[in-house]
Amino acid sequence: MRGTADAAPGATKPLFVPLTSINNITGQFSFTEFQIPPGSGESYFFFISSIDGSQGLILSLDDSGNVLLQVGPTILAPSYMGAWSPNNGSHKVHFSVDPAGVPILFIDGISIPLVLTAFGPSIISSLPTNSVAILNFIFTGTGITSSYRNAFIASGVIGPDAVFCCP
Repeated sequence: MRGTADAAPGATKPLFVPLTSINNITGQFSFTEFQIPPGSGESYFFFISSIDGSQGLILSLDDSGNVLLQVGPTILAPSYMGAWSPNNGSHKVHFSVDPAGVPILFIDGISIPLVLTAFGPSIISSLPTNSVAILNFIFTGTGITSSYRNAFIASGVIGPDAVFCCP
């Protein structure tokens, strides 16, 4: 799945049940990085929006090792920064948002420390409501792909060792 700076999300799926709050949820997905040298400017995005679009979650991982996680109300969402280790491989990403709206993140079973950096508007309100969307940006080469697998969203705060389906 590929995108450009002005493209709509590469894949969007409606949630099976109404998501009234972004708090007290857990998500897990797997993806494979683009097979190009890290630091080339590629990014991997995962979005969730609530039933009315007033709340959401944006998780952005870039191939330089930066993490941006924005979660909460779309008008004034807190943004968190962290770091991960891209390696041209496949990864399992696990996140939870506790009942107070505080996120935790694991990539490949490793806890990713997140630092609250700012509050600001979110682009979630411009995406389809009550949905999950994924998008990858690639700015080099042509014909290079990256894939997502096994995306799950569940109610409650569930640990990173949870197996939602399919070993």
